[in-house]
This record gives sequence, structure tokens and C-alpha cells, in this order.
Amino acid sequence: GGSWVLPTTTGWWLLALAVSLGLAGHLLGSRLVGAGLVTDAGILLGSVLAIALVTAWGEAALASAAGAVLGPEEVLAGHGVTWTLSTHVPFGVPHEVTWRTGGTAHVSAPTGRCTPSLDGAARLGLDPQERGILTVSASRLSVTEPLGLARGSRGLRASTETIVLPRPLTVPSEVLSAVVSRARSEGALAAPRSRGGAASGDLRPYRPGDPLATIHWRQSARTDSLLVTEHEDEAGPRAVIALDTAPAAYRGRSDAHHHRTGPRTAARPPADRGGSQVDEDPCTRGHDGPAGDRERAIRLASSLLAELTGSGVSVQLVVDGVPVDDVTARRILALLPRSDEDADARSGPTAGLATVGGDGAHGDVRVPGGPGEVVDLLITGVGGPSAGAAERCAALLVRVHDGALHLDEGTRP
Repeated sequence: GGSWVLPTTTGWWLLALAVSLGLAGHLLGSRLVGAGLVTDAGILLGSVLAIALVTAWGEAALASAAGAVLGPEEVLAGHGVTWTLSTHVPFGVPHEVTWRTGGTAHVSAPTGRCTPSLDGAARLGLDPQERGILTVSASRLSVTEPLGLARGSRGLRASTETIVLPRPLTVPSEVLSAVVSRARSEGALAAPRSRGGAASGDLRPYRPGDPLATIHWRQSARTDSLLVTEHEDEAGPRAVIALDTAPAAYRGRSDAHHHRTGPRTAARPPADRGGSQVDEDPCTRGHDGPAGDRERAIRLASSLLAELTGSGVSVQLVVDGVPVDDVTARRILALLPRSDEDADARSGPTAGLATVGGDGAHGDVRVPGGPGEVVDLLITGVGGPSAGAAERCAALLVRVHDGALHLDEGTRP
């Protein structure tokens, strides 16, 4: 919006007093000696307010925001973070910034929140509760003139977007150890490499920044120029995790007619699927039933990415059969549709992906490549593929049901 100027609360009281004195002096007129002084006092107070309004308008016109809103590109849901906007106002008079938030990520702070600018910068602290995109914008800069009688304001167009990653989830030790163990055992079966990479390595001219340890001194002395050995990186443990986000995978047969009236209780794996319960979440913060299970599965995949990467395991994430770039994997999880309606609208057959058939009642699951491809871990729900169907494409299976995680290590080596 544009600029405006208005009296403060004190200014409105001053205006009321000025009008009252002016009317009193006019009505008393010649009846009271000195009535003219009352009128003059009202005019004087009104003039002071007018000067304050002009001053506030001028200060607001000269005020400005330096640069854009500064904040993190991404943040974990449930973690507080601060956004900053640098401001400049003549003479350092008190001023504040009005903020607005939007996007798909839910925040606890109401929109239209005002924060004072201290030391030339206004700061907004938020605690995003849901994953998604959070838009933070500074909409107005308001200035109060020195007497505190008037406030001027001008519109701002400074905004930024932050990706709110899924809320961290404590990965059960059974799940983490099973995936790490399989990743490392598969790596042990790979073709052995010589220490430091390829047996001989390729020689190339030295470039600034190359480690001194890579310089081949003997060949450099022969050619009278610095040469470095470029070794092939040694392959480390790698895990492939598949996530099933189809809403139907998290709906049981009775979900359409089932409504909970009491606290969530411990879930048991379906009798025909086996496995063991490794974790239970009695509250999924704003979600219930199938929607809560689906959200928990997404949180599990995101937390597994962080845990495995921290353990030195390279991770390839596959979402609904589509391989995801490992650099942006957690961001993609953050941007997945949250409501069942949106997710249903975006789900469907994916070209170039193999489909492992289920038993009709439990649906299908897609994995990249062909029927022989196997992922290390499949995360799905109670309505996902049956144990037999999942076993043909995944070595490990985690099924999310009623807020609990169930691990089935299957029969694959």
C-alpha cells in the first residue's frame, strides 16, 4: 500500500482537547473575560498536532528498508528461526516493521505482527510447525515522530521464501542399524579397489587448490612442471530408500468409517504381514489417522536421510518410484502435498517405472529400473503392498500404522 499519517493515541487526545478549547472559547465569546485565551490555547494545541503530523509524514517519506529480508533458505519444522530487515530512518526516531507470513507451512505467530527496529534492523522470530514453503514479507514501515503525537507509515515490498523441512523424528535404532548393516554389507561385496583409488591414477597439470599430497614429484621433476595424480574415489556404503506417499497406502479397509474417540493406542502389525513394532508416536501434532501415518512416513524418510548421511552412508531416495537428487531430497520431501485431496490429485502412473503388483487389497509399489531392481528399505502404510509383493522389490520394509513403525526384515540376504 501507499503512505499515510495518523495521530497516535496521545495525538487523538490532544486533538480532542484542542477542539474542546476552541469550541469553549467560541461559545463563551464575550460572556467571559479571557475567553479568547481559551480559543488561542486550542489553536496552539491544534498547531502542535499539525506540525507533528507533517513531521511524521516527512520522516516516513525519507525512511527506507535497505536490501531484502534476510533469513535461512531452509529450517526444520519445530525449530525457531529469525528473519531480519535492515532499516534506515532519519535522526534514528522510533520505528517498527509490520510483517506478514504465508505459504503452506503453518506458523504460530499471527500475520500482521509488528516488531520494533533496534540498532537499524527489525527482526521477526517464528517457530514453523509444519513442513512446506514459508513466505515472510515486510509490508509496512511505521515511524513515530519525537513527540509521540503522530505516526507515519509507508508500504514495503521486501519478502523471502524459506523451505520448512519435515519435523525431525527419532529413527528407531532397529531401523537405522538394519539399513546401515545392509548398506555396508553390499559395499563389501563390491569389486575391490586399490588403496587411494585406481591402481595407477591419471596425471594432469597442477591447479591452484590441489592438495600437495597429490603431487607426483618424480614425474614433475622429469617434465619440469608440476603434475598431480588424480585417483578415482573409493566407493563407500550406499543405501536406496523408497517412500510410498500415495494416501491410499495409509488407509486401512475400515478407515473410511472409523473415527477415534479416545487416545491413540499401540498398533499391532496386521497378522498376515508379520514384523515387529519398533516405535510408536501417541501424537502426530495436528494429524490423525491415515493422514498422520503418511506425514510420519515422510518425517521418517527425511530423518533417515540425515542420520545415514551423518553415518557416512550415501543415500538414494526414491519417492513413488521416481529417483530424487540426493542434494535436494529433503527439500522435495518438504514440498510434498500434505492433504489427502492434493496428494490424490498428483498421484498416478509414472512413465518408465516398473510396477510390482500387490494382491489387489494392498495396492502396488513402483521401483526404478526393472522387475529385478531391489531397494534397501521401503516405507509404506497399512494399505500399501502386501509383504509378499514388497519382498520382491525391497530388502527391508517399514510400515507406518496408527502412529507406530513396524519393521519387517523379510527374507532377502
